[in-house]
Amino acid sequence: MPITKKDLQQYRKMQKEVAELKGRLGRLKNKADYLVADSVKASASQVPFQEKTVTITGLGGVHRRKAAQLEKKITARKDLLLDKLLEIEDFITDVNDSEVRTILGLRYIEGLPWRTVAQKAYGTLYESRPRMVIKRFFEKN
Repeated sequence: MPITKKDLQQYRKMQKEVAELKGRLGRLKNKADYLVADSVKASASQVPFQEKTVTITGLGGVHRRKAAQLEKKITARKDLLLDKLLEIEDFITDVNDSEVRTILGLRYIEGLPWRTVAQKAYGTLYESRPRMVIKRFFEKN
């Protein structure tokens, strides 16, 4: 499916969502709510064999399964977003016109306002020029 202007407008939001999902995955792996603890009696492997209590922790059976399912869903969504981000990057890279590529990169990848895009691309503060270039590009394609 071809990249649309709306896809480009979503780029920075998708980047933020990917970062948030990575954070959720990290927190999920460290989540204490899923941990169960128990203690066992143990002793040293050599003389003197002194008995001591050792606490062990891990994910409980039901929690482990649910956590794995949740991790799988979050990872799948993150992967879909990364695929879309890559598709957008490829789209911009494949644009033949350097001027359009520059404007697309500044506006949608960097997230700069149109006035700053105009200043960086043309040395002017008139934002109508880069807007018109992008409008014509999407009308033509």
